Amino acid sequence: MKKIFSIILFLVMGLFLFGFGVAMLIEDDVSCGGKVMSEGDECVQYKDGVEVGTNSLAEQRASDQRYGYGGLVVGVAFLATGGWQIYRTFANKAKTPVA
Repeated sequence: MKKIFSIILFLVMGLFLFGFGVAMLIEDDVSCGGKVMSEGDECVQYKDGVEVGTNSLAEQRASDQRYGYGGLVVGVAFLATGGWQIYRTFANKAKTPVA
């Protein structure tokens, strides 16, 4: 039962992350704090209420793309791990002799 749970967890997380990556890459609008950015806008970033930096539209678009590619890579890794676990589970059952 624990093995089935981990397989499902890896597959669900993989699908979620892969979908997140695709969504980030196909999105045309660049947003900052939930607001769509336009040319000349700056995205101000805060940490613990203190301004730590700003991004232009191009920099924010590049950041979004990095997150998108990261989601794709990690999502594929999770899906591959889940697939490998499925293979090992069923390969071991096929090799187990029936008494």
